[in-house]
Amino acid sequence: MAEYEIAAFANTFPDRCLVAEKLTHLDDAGNAQMVDVGDKPVTRRRAVAEAIVTMAAATGALIRAGGVTKGDVFAVARLAGIMAAKRTGDLIPLCHPLGLDAVTVDLVLADDDQSVTITAAAEVTAAPGSRWRP
Repeated sequence: MAEYEIAAFANTFPDRCLVAEKLTHLDDAGNAQMVDVGDKPVTRRRAVAEAIVTMAAATGALIRAGGVTKGDVFAVARLAGIMAAKRTGDLIPLCHPLGLDAVTVDLVLADDDQSVTITAAAEVTAAPGSRWRP
């Protein structure tokens, strides 16, 4: 999402955005640092991300008809999303690995077959890994 899209989203949906007073993974000199979460309380949190993937209508029609020779495109995408969520601590620098309580990946093909809306959600009960606040 481009910077102007993020700003527009934040202005339109302020209750759905996270706001940071400062980037906690950078020290005062701008060097990367790991956040100490040792003294933070355990809380239940939920993160949701959404993306829209566009495609040719013929591709969407093939997906809708189940005509992709390698199998169910949405089943593979859902599995890949869940597997990626479970490995976030390995894939994102300075991210604390967390034992996730739940992960969902929902995919919806648009009526015109030209896009798929993907919504992923992860839930965890753990010490917060940053000083971001809702």
